[in-house]
Amino acid sequence: MPSHWKKYHHRQTREELPTRVERVKCWPGQTALLKNQNRTEHAYVAGVGTGKTHFLVRWHHARCLWNMKSKLSLVGAPKHDLLLQNAMPLYQEFLESLGMRNGHEYNINRSNMYLEYNWGHRVLFRTLHRSSIRQIVAYTLSHASVDEAGLCDEQTPIEITKRCRCSNANVIQKLYVGTPEGINYFSKRFGEGLKIEGRYRYDKHRLVVNGSSYDNKELPEEYLEELEREFGWNESLRKAYIMGIFCPIYQDSAYDFRQDVHVGDYPKQLHQPIHLTWDFNVGRVGLVTWSALQAVGADLHVVACSTDKLRTTEEACAQFLEAFPPHTWSHVDLHIHGDFSGWQRDTRSYGTDYDIIRQTLQPYFPNLKMRHRKANPSIGLRIAAVNRLFSEGYDSSLLIDQNCHKVIESFNLTAIDEKGDIKKPGSYDTWTHWSDNVGYAVVDLKPIKRPVAQPVEFNYA
Repeated sequence: MPSHWKKYHHRQTREELPTRVERVKCWPGQTALLKNQNRTEHAYVAGVGTGKTHFLVRWHHARCLWNMKSKLSLVGAPKHDLLLQNAMPLYQEFLESLGMRNGHEYNINRSNMYLEYNWGHRVLFRTLHRSSIRQIVAYTLSHASVDEAGLCDEQTPIEITKRCRCSNANVIQKLYVGTPEGINYFSKRFGEGLKIEGRYRYDKHRLVVNGSSYDNKELPEEYLEELEREFGWNESLRKAYIMGIFCPIYQDSAYDFRQDVHVGDYPKQLHQPIHLTWDFNVGRVGLVTWSALQAVGADLHVVACSTDKLRTTEEACAQFLEAFPPHTWSHVDLHIHGDFSGWQRDTRSYGTDYDIIRQTLQPYFPNLKMRHRKANPSIGLRIAAVNRLFSEGYDSSLLIDQNCHKVIESFNLTAIDEKGDIKKPGSYDTWTHWSDNVGYAVVDLKPIKRPVAQPVEFNYA
């Protein structure tokens, strides 16, 4: 061990937390998780703005000091950007606050996504979404921490537990931090079957701490007021995203849609920009749907939609051009929104669906702009953004023209399953895609303001 690490080595015991880590300011309940060594699973379930990732890096670093003889640990998140742009910079910032320097006491490698301490312990940063969770094989970890755990795949805790098995570790523990995202594996694993004492839930193996946005005394009053405006209109959303309490965000019906209130005569507005939004399905049968929205005052109007499920993107573009003839509409700005999967591949070919949309529509709509997300918004936040516009008393509304039969059907019939996902009616799918594509546009135009990756807009004019 390098000589400059001897000052840490005498603290390598299960009974004593390194005091330099302990001195860092913690919000209520966090210190209990930071010090606890007896329970194998920890969870910090908290509202927006509670510093969950800041706490995660403190917790993880403390275990690295306890587990100096082990070689490997893991920090995971559902999206690569959360690791590269959030977890890794915050980890480095925390180490620098302790007087540790990159290239001296530790080395950080952003290309290969790891941080290595000078005593030989390496912290891996890995994505834990559905397609990659089973790829964390052959790792022998001392401890692991997972950011935004409520958005990770339900197999995450199973695979993480398999890998936390280092025989040289003093403490083998897992930490899951995140905001409640309705009823899913996260809520069932850390919200059910536990004793409750105030903000603490626990049993022999688990310790869960509940945190509220109001616990963070450094948040400005204006930010808290904004959170109340964004989430306070719905009791369940307020419990989840402000108070950090597990609760069912939605019942069986996904949307608070009322046909007698939200449907009427809302025709196309000739001089208003068009927001064309898409949903794609790739499987045994290709399926493409679109809807067209326009902003009228503070409201959003759904003024047109595809009349059926279409097999190809070209066919869908042709139907849009029939609904908005270029000789009448070509002067209008056309904004493209929609399903992230359309950036990955076309439903039939090697190009992407959005390549086809741009190539087909730009000759007729020269003021075309594409919005590109790196991932779809979570189902919970997408539904919340739409339901806020359906709620009474909010300053904006989502209104649907009476001729948009597929959109009306979709909002009437779309339901939520027991995992909190959209309930699909069958293997060939039928009605859910129109409410999905409208939801993508609503998230872009009237978002619930939570720290998420924002879309990049490309102007092809």
